[in-house]
Amino acid sequence: MSSILLFNASNSSRSIHQTLLNAIVPLLSTHQLSSASSLDFDLPFYSEDAEREQGYPQAAKDFVTLLHQHDAIILACPEHNGTPPAIFKNLYDWGTRAAKAEDSTLFNQRKLLILTTSGGERGGLTVQTYLKNITPFHGATVVAAYSIGNYYENFVDGQPTPAANQILQAAVNDLEQALA
Repeated sequence: MSSILLFNASNSSRSIHQTLLNAIVPLLSTHQLSSASSLDFDLPFYSEDAEREQGYPQAAKDFVTLLHQHDAIILACPEHNGTPPAIFKNLYDWGTRAAKAEDSTLFNQRKLLILTTSGGERGGLTVQTYLKNITPFHGATVVAAYSIGNYYENFVDGQPTPAANQILQAAVNDLEQALA
């Protein structure tokens, strides 16, 4: 049994990415799961000045610790104009710096599964590509990345259609293979 963190990078109270994570939970019944979101970490905007003057906020250190406590992370990330939401980018920036100060990396060789969705046809593919490219520089072992476009057609009353569930099952299969 592996420990897996389900992380929602959104700051929306009505996040479709939370629904995406909720839908994958039943497929991970043999693992120890925990959940967190960007909203759990209250941080000032990152700047070199703030880092120099105040050091690393406890929330940034807590984020790094949380990631390091798990064997794998499932990151569900919205796309805001082709990039991650500002709240997550800020958390990521603080986290990479806090980890580096401890002679570590943000992900510290943890397995990472990236999930994206959107109401549009592409399903967040631009942010997915960004995350697949940047996270390995910070210690992630990206095992797979999946996108579900046309969210509102692929989820009905918060439940995945058979087609969406098939994509989620493929994602779980890739993660479990990497954890084996």
